[in-house]
Amino acid sequence: MSRSSATLVPPAHIRRLFNEGRYQERLDAGELVAELRKSKHPSAPRARMPVCTRSQTLVYLNGRRRFVAIVHQYLLPSGRLGASGRPDPKLLRHEGRIYQAFG
Repeated sequence: MSRSSATLVPPAHIRRLFNEGRYQERLDAGELVAELRKSKHPSAPRARMPVCTRSQTLVYLNGRRRFVAIVHQYLLPSGRLGASGRPDPKLLRHEGRIYQAFG
């Protein structure tokens, strides 16, 4: 997978594709797996998250261990997700194309 072959799209567009493709629900159902790639503690002050919140980057993989998505999320001390309460996709393989959020 090469980021140079990715189609750059606004963040709202990649989020819509992520939600329509039900990637988070597929992860929750065990159809996809997530690997933690980066976990930063504490999260950046500009994120305005509670103390002890972790800024995380995860990679979603399918059953063949093929890249499906790269997402960012804030993991609150309670174990719930902060901000919107959903992962924020940054790179997504959707219907055979790769999309990358810009901005």
